[in-house]
Amino acid sequence: MTDKINGQVVNGEHLTSDIDFWTVYTAHILTAGTDVDPDGTPAGADNLDRLIQFVGQRAQAVMVSVSSSAAVADPTAAPYNFGTSYDAAADIYTLKFATENTEAWTDTVGVTNNLEEALDGFPLPVTLDNSAQTAADTALVNTSSATVKNTTVVKSLVL
Repeated sequence: MTDKINGQVVNGEHLTSDIDFWTVYTAHILTAGTDVDPDGTPAGADNLDRLIQFVGQRAQAVMVSVSSSAAVADPTAAPYNFGTSYDAAADIYTLKFATENTEAWTDTVGVTNNLEEALDGFPLPVTLDNSAQTAADTALVNTSSATVKNTTVVKSLVL
């Protein structure tokens, strides 16, 4: 008779208990669906695809949810904390995902959110549609500017 020391074998696909949950708030258009509009121009799904590929450089996203909110009255307030050039309401898109590779984006001493830092300056094919951002390069994710910040990343242990 065999003694079972540790663990078990079960058919199927299973997640471990070590999961990091991430929320990305952005003024960039993120939508699920067709990659490219019928006329060949990029669509919001291209932005979503590119962000998921970027995350996948270090950690595979195992669950993904994307939604857009109606206009947020004050994007400079928590949890968005966008730059001060957002002096009016703005449409904010929310991307939530989980990674099974814990600490994949928190590996630098003293930096608790390497994902937000790494996204700074990341190019997206669909530009912002926000008049408050005319002074910024609207094709880039901006996570560090006090005035034109358009993306915030929050890590948590729960969804």
